Amino acid sequence: MGRYAERNLYEGEYVVEKAPRDVWGLVGYWTLGILFCWLLFIPTIVAIKETIIFTHTEIVLTNRRLICKQGVFHTKSKDVPLLKIQGVYVDIGFWGRIFNVGTIYIDTEYGTIKWKIQDADEFKTTIVGAIDQFERERLSSQSMWTAQALLDGFRAMNPHPAGRVSGRVPQNRRKPNSIGTTDPYAGYERRY
Repeated sequence: MGRYAERNLYEGEYVVEKAPRDVWGLVGYWTLGILFCWLLFIPTIVAIKETIIFTHTEIVLTNRRLICKQGVFHTKSKDVPLLKIQGVYVDIGFWGRIFNVGTIYIDTEYGTIKWKIQDADEFKTTIVGAIDQFERERLSSQSMWTAQALLDGFRAMNPHPAGRVSGRVPQNRRKPNSIGTTDPYAGYERRY
């Protein structure tokens, strides 16, 4: 897990998955840096710069949000709540299929996030699954809160359980029938 994501987790938040970054891009920079180092060391400096950027870039999916951070001294970070993610799609070319590398595009209300990562299809599936899980948990807690509020409201309006006042049976109920028939009112007659 990355250092930035580790420091910025909320209470009750945990890391679902960290996106595996594309190492093959660094191989290309270092190959050019070594082959053309006679050119004022510019390709080597570029390779060093890209390596530093690579080691200080994090894409972390938690159970509540997506955390993206890039940079060392001048950092760019973006935290996107899972409910603000509108779509996720992956672009994998011919060489991407061979080296298992793809570009993932995450459409959010704040704009599109684009990263080149390994196992892009798998990370996309993980994001969609985390969004579904978060939505289920949110709806479950919301329905429990609503049920509790309704129950509390009912208890405030009717402080005596089942309409009983001082041990008396309500007027709309009589004793059950002695015949063992299947009655939708459980043996009690209703008066209208």
